[in-house]
Amino acid sequence: MGTLRMFHIGGRTTAMFTIGLGVYGTYKANYDPLHIVWDLDHTILCSVTPIDQHKKSTSTANNKQLLEFMDHIDDDFEFVEAVPNTRTYFRPGALSLIAFTRYLGAINHVYTAAQGSYTHNILLIADPDETLFRTVTHRGLVPHFDADKLGGEKASFKGKDLKMVAKANQAYHLRSAKYSDHGDDDDDDFLRRAILFDDRAYNFDPQPLNGVHVKPYTEEDMVSSLPLPFVYDLEVGRMALVLFACHFAGDVRAVLPWFRSHKHNSLYPLSTSSSS
Repeated sequence: MGTLRMFHIGGRTTAMFTIGLGVYGTYKANYDPLHIVWDLDHTILCSVTPIDQHKKSTSTANNKQLLEFMDHIDDDFEFVEAVPNTRTYFRPGALSLIAFTRYLGAINHVYTAAQGSYTHNILLIADPDETLFRTVTHRGLVPHFDADKLGGEKASFKGKDLKMVAKANQAYHLRSAKYSDHGDDDDDDFLRRAILFDDRAYNFDPQPLNGVHVKPYTEEDMVSSLPLPFVYDLEVGRMALVLFACHFAGDVRAVLPWFRSHKHNSLYPLSTSSSS
């Protein structure tokens, strides 16, 4: 009887905890949503230019039909009018994860170092109805410099400042009839709930505590992952875990250190990041 009673007590406690967690999760979704900022290249997709060099063999080309891709023009490279010169592959599961975050009440943004025309082409496929991403920031809007071209001089590199995304979010509120006071109009409140997923850790320079360093998605990964891309590349699962943990947090910056990569830590040690 004692064991049975303990079982009932344990079951009741588990049920109460689950209900409480669900209620709190609903509150967070409606009144304190996550702001998820996504880099594009090598984070949720990989682009190859020119396309012809990408067709290494018939079998490889056929296998890659298993991956979602689009052909388009990247005007950073030579091209013939109306003839695509770039093939972009989406990381398996990435777009599904981004779409799913809306069920958590999350607000998604794009922040890329790519030019505006390239970003526009990508979003025509990734977000044709313009419902997935609230704001889009590219180098045509905010100048961006590649740290590699600066000889790795991090001191002269500004990275991706999430306050620029906060300003874009504020502008959205001002022009939207859906305005509601969730407290994210203030930069500090925005950063409290903002996460930047990027394959380049030095892009976290302005706000190191808000970054999640993502394993780069490369052409080599695409070839190696076939025919089981979801099994080979587990990074989308890791990103989902990050989002689930942060959804319930008051301040994501208290949770994100659990998911730091070695490179992230070496560039921005926690003691230094906390004081910045």
